[in-house]
Amino acid sequence: MPHGCLTFTMNAPCEVVFDAFHHHELRCRWDSLVKHPVLENGDEWPSAGAITLNPGSGWMKFLSMRTQFVTFQRPVLAAAHMVGSSFPFSMWAASLKHKPLADKQSQLIYTYNIKASWWLRGWAEWAVHWMFRYETARRFRRMQKYLDSNLEEVLIWQKSRERVL
Repeated sequence: MPHGCLTFTMNAPCEVVFDAFHHHELRCRWDSLVKHPVLENGDEWPSAGAITLNPGSGWMKFLSMRTQFVTFQRPVLAAAHMVGSSFPFSMWAASLKHKPLADKQSQLIYTYNIKASWWLRGWAEWAVHWMFRYETARRFRRMQKYLDSNLEEVLIWQKSRERVL
């Protein structure tokens, strides 16, 4: 089963990075893989046990995945797994850890496990893993760029929702 870990240094504190990823209003501004994720229970903010529908975006629009949060501990850790299956995966699970660094920076650590659909296993599974890793790294680089140029926007958004967070 392919698995891996990607690490990114973000020019923003853990709270900002965590919110930019997990609040769907902010995520839609930078995420290249999902069009408009929504929580199935209609909530604005995820929690442990919550299920999210993540429709694909761009050339990946055919990929729609339902995920369920196993852990949700703002601003340090979130983990989820796929509910059901979604081409090209028969299994997907991932976690996002956030570690504070000096100078209001943080480290985002993305760890994942994936399994390709049964008919893609063997020779094609390496291609699924390579593409997943490539697109995931691209996605988090887009997040880095978004935060580099829109940090103030996220801070204002957070301030407007202080009672919710």
